[in-house]
Amino acid sequence: CRIASSKPLGNNNLLEWARGENYPVGGAGYVVLPTGQARMNLRQLEVFNAVMQAGSITGAAHMLNLSQPAVSKLLQRTEDQLRMPLFKRIGGRLRPTPEALALVPEVERVFSRLRAIRQLSSDLRRNVWGRISLAASVSLAATVVSPAIASFRKVQPDISFSVHTLPNQSIVTSVVEGEVEIGLVAAPFTHALTTFQEIGKAELVCVLPGDHALADAEVITPVLLRGHPLIAGYGSHGLGVLLEKAFGSEGELLDVPMQVTNSTLACALVTRGAGIALTDPFTAMQYFPELTVRKFHPQIPLNPRVIYRVDRPLSQVALAFIEVLKKETAAIQGSVSEDAS
Repeated sequence: CRIASSKPLGNNNLLEWARGENYPVGGAGYVVLPTGQARMNLRQLEVFNAVMQAGSITGAAHMLNLSQPAVSKLLQRTEDQLRMPLFKRIGGRLRPTPEALALVPEVERVFSRLRAIRQLSSDLRRNVWGRISLAASVSLAATVVSPAIASFRKVQPDISFSVHTLPNQSIVTSVVEGEVEIGLVAAPFTHALTTFQEIGKAELVCVLPGDHALADAEVITPVLLRGHPLIAGYGSHGLGVLLEKAFGSEGELLDVPMQVTNSTLACALVTRGAGIALTDPFTAMQYFPELTVRKFHPQIPLNPRVIYRVDRPLSQVALAFIEVLKKETAAIQGSVSEDAS
């Protein structure tokens, strides 16, 4: 794996480079980087990655089973070739420069793909031809994906899985960039390169303590929530727009003092009396039985869906797994609908 550059990039082009847009792979497998004529081989990438993780030459040498002088020399050579410092010594530790931090996501992506190649090689060596790689939100991974995998492997024990729990937008990115075959989200995400299958029906609910003043209400509205501290994944995706529209339709102003990235944290905050959560129903019903779940009106659909590349047909094993996901979602939705009503 070699990384090289042809000419410095302006700030406007740096994001395009980081995303792999408009900067094709050059000759001999080189990829354009925003530096002067520079090359990094796989060993240099390993050293850079190890120093980032260990924070010292000694720690990196131990991780790579190399001598400290060898690691130091490779790091120095890398900085010379890139014509920029990657680390500065502060307080006895090596601290990454802004340029080094900018490289981290791309370097991690390289090693992620290398791990995928190693795993595929292992699968082929063991004559295991079926493998499913997927990304899901924390709540759906715990409530839908985990029982689906358990059920699927009872029938197909030779099928292996690689599961990543990520924020919703990162799930879309992983699918688009081919890091996983399928993604599982509970919000209406769209991307020009993806399509989707809905695997069930769900809607946003209010989660509150059992002894809360609103616990006896059958349906919670924005008017009823006035003055109560709210918890939601407001800023993480299109849910914020839907919530603003719902509150605005009843003349209320949406105020979310606690913005979170997953429903598990939202429910945990509710158990501590921090406020009322507006979230998907799966986590609360499965893992927080002490909390009260109530319907929210106006309704906001959060139908779970499997997303995948529109230009890459799903494997037969992935299609079969999606059917199992649908069954598990239906089973959970049945209990959610009964308890929330």
